[in-house]
Amino acid sequence: MQRRDFYTKFFKIQVVQECEMPGVSVAAIAMMNGISAKVIRRWTRTSSRPPYPGA
Repeated sequence: MQRRDFYTKFFKIQVVQECEMPGVSVAAIAMMNGISAKVIRRWTRTSSRPPYPGA
């Protein structure tokens, strides 16, 4: 059985904030952090703030 990764709330917030910067690709942030872009998109949807300014 595959182990499920655990990410701290601080790490999730940090990654979501990086994705909110203009001109940044979610996929690029995901690769830099060694996680799936789908995971980051889920974090942005479930965060209390919009995934990008103006949303």
